[in-house]
Amino acid sequence: MLANTVADTVSDEKNTNRMVETSALIRVVDQRRVAGLVVDEKGAPVEGVSIVCENLTDGSMFTSTTDEKGNYVVNVGEGTYQITASLGERKDAVYRFTIGSGGRELNFTL
Repeated sequence: MLANTVADTVSDEKNTNRMVETSALIRVVDQRRVAGLVVDEKGAPVEGVSIVCENLTDGSMFTSTTDEKGNYVVNVGEGTYQITASLGERKDAVYRFTIGSGGRELNFTL
């Protein structure tokens, strides 16, 4: 992971004596691909399912939505995650997984 802090000073155009200093921490992480398929009890693909991957170390969240074929892709950094698939009141099992140098495939049934 690469981190860089960006700082800037902003002036008020009407009052040049007033300034605000701002800064932001920008993280750049190597992306790993988590992908899979969401189907119903009969094996038909489910469109519009919300996929949420939460990094259990730092709390960062990565999201995706399934397409018309039930497929999803979420790009995450290395770490341990909890992934959930939900559509309205329906929610599939929550998986916990660790991702390192490669990707991961996780399928859901709603």
